[in-house]
Amino acid sequence: MRNVTMTIWVMVMSVCLCAMPAFGWTQFNDGGTHDITATINDDVWVDYESPGMETTVNLLPGGAVDSIQGHEDSVINLVGGLIDSSLYAYDSSHVNIFSGSTNTLLTYDESQANMSGGVSYWAKAEDNSQIYFSGGSISSYFMVYNNSRLVLSGGLIGDELAVADSGVIIIFGSDFAVDGNPVGYAELTSILGGECYDEPSRLLTGTLLNGDLVDNRFYIGNDSSIVLAVPGDFDGDNDVDGVDFGFWQAGYPMASGATPSNGDADQDGDVDGVDFGIW
Repeated sequence: MRNVTMTIWVMVMSVCLCAMPAFGWTQFNDGGTHDITATINDDVWVDYESPGMETTVNLLPGGAVDSIQGHEDSVINLVGGLIDSSLYAYDSSHVNIFSGSTNTLLTYDESQANMSGGVSYWAKAEDNSQIYFSGGSISSYFMVYNNSRLVLSGGLIGDELAVADSGVIIIFGSDFAVDGNPVGYAELTSILGGECYDEPSRLLTGTLLNGDLVDNRFYIGNDSSIVLAVPGDFDGDNDVDGVDFGFWQAGYPMASGATPSNGDADQDGDVDGVDFGIW
């Protein structure tokens, strides 16, 4: 009788444990699409240790979570709502921010974020990741480290830009000046050849591609750069014309290793329809 009682007790405990959330996480890893429209008082993890699932989570107006982590090629869409802490992108996952707000946007591990609206207090790209920023607002600072890249064509950044450890910031716009001195289209690099915050602070002003203004202090570490670029100027003569189209046409459809002289306008290493649209 004692053995039967113990067996039943173990079975009941197993069922209860399987139904409990693990350490305050809510997990989505089934390859489906999930809409969050109400408050979840948990951290949300998507495709954690679940490669190949490509689960999509949409945070919609009215939705709120503590944080969201995207893993393993998952897709996170912030269409509204609130992330109280951080929005993380790991393991080649994708994040799209259209509206809503998060305290922090953090990308790692060859992941990619596209921000065209919404608000984040600060943001950082690290470990071979990319952030495309075309609208919305970063209230404080933006950091780019460890072979990562920020492509900036619109939006507002409230504080400083910092780039280090072979990072690159590419800024599409016009009327650029550094410390009040016009610079045109150029590649800005380290002055002293040292660590990022050992460098002197400089002020970049100008107008972004969408008409938003740049007025930010910046720091550039050794082996890193800020590229001030003319969208679609593939031959580097500071205008966009039919000659530049010829460069794009000659480079299309390179899948890797492309440079601006091949027609790669967004500098993502290939030549495709996106680059043609920028031209």
